[in-house]
Amino acid sequence: MGDPIYNAGSQADRGYLHAFALSFPYQNEQYQFVCDPREFAILGEKWQEQEIQQGIQAWLQPWQLAWPTIKK
Repeated sequence: MGDPIYNAGSQADRGYLHAFALSFPYQNEQYQFVCDPREFAILGEKWQEQEIQQGIQAWLQPWQLAWPTIKK
């Protein structure tokens, strides 16, 4: 929301970028957080559409997806 490249029709007053999921180590423990937009009605009805629901379901544990690795 608020990004004319991805949502030209957005009338937002600024860009609203947030993380869907975060995972990080801290003091020898791994922390994982997910912000599922389907749980927040204020974010709109689009998140309740079947195609969107399927995509989100596949992403609920992004740290288990086969991400490309970066060669150093």
